[in-house]
Amino acid sequence: MPTILKSVNLEYTHTVEVGAGKAQVTPSPETASSAVPPAEPVEVVVVPPAPEPEDDLAEVQKQAEMMLNQARSQVSIWQQEARQAGWQAGYDEARQAALDSLAETLTTARQIARSAVEARDQLLRQSEAELHRLAMAIARKIIGHQLEVAPEVVAAIVQQVIENACVREACVIRVNPDDYHVVHDHWAQIAAGHTSDNPWELVADRRVGRGGCIIEVNGGSIDARLETQLQQIERAFEQVGT
Repeated sequence: MPTILKSVNLEYTHTVEVGAGKAQVTPSPETASSAVPPAEPVEVVVVPPAPEPEDDLAEVQKQAEMMLNQARSQVSIWQQEARQAGWQAGYDEARQAALDSLAETLTTARQIARSAVEARDQLLRQSEAELHRLAMAIARKIIGHQLEVAPEVVAAIVQQVIENACVREACVIRVNPDDYHVVHDHWAQIAAGHTSDNPWELVADRRVGRGGCIIEVNGGSIDARLETQLQQIERAFEQVGT
């Protein structure tokens, strides 16, 4: 709004000089030579125009908009922090759940592995036992077949037992009745080098299986039956399996 200068009644004619923000009154030339002393300059203060209501409203709206924008920014920051905190919490929870699940899975896998090893060992033991029994059955079959095909082999067995035991004293040699005649026919070869001072006696005994013998000496006996030897092999298999 423009500045309004109200008219002032002056006793003398003056020239009003308006400067920036103030006005100065100066006497005119006609009155300058008058005897009347010059009046003090009158300073007029220019009052700025009062703000219009529309300007106040715009400023208020501007300030309100700035405050609203600041509030929105703060709320956005809080929301982002909340989302970040929630995401981190969810991530930590999911990670812990995954670790727990993995640990449980590993425990189950170890149990399954132990069970598998135990089952395998048990199966191997059973298989070994079956294999041992099968091997012994095959051995008996082979021995029986060999005795049928070459019965003279029993004479060689008896001679070998006597030599291994270093039998020199008197003794009784017991063989299966079916082997008696074969051993008797080879008696000269079996007793070669033995003196008659300590006689050896050949006896048929059904307690002795084919292919073996029992030699009785003073103070003990030598069990060289094939079945006894096979049983010893079976026990050795069992000890290895355990």
